[in-house]
Amino acid sequence: MPKGAFIFLALFPLISIFPIPPQEIKKLEKIKQQPVKKEKENSEPNEDSE
Repeated sequence: MPKGAFIFLALFPLISIFPIPPQEIKKLEKIKQQPVKKEKENSEPNEDSE
C-alpha cells in the first residue's frame, strides 16, 4: 500500500475528533463564490465577441 494511504488512514480519525469550525466553513463558502463570479464576468464578454 502507498505511503500516502497510510498517512490518510492515520489522519482521517483526527478529522472526526476535531471537526472544522463553522467560521472556517463560512470563509470557504465565500472563497468558492468569488471565483464563480469572476468566471461569469469573464464568460460574458466572450459570448458577445462571438
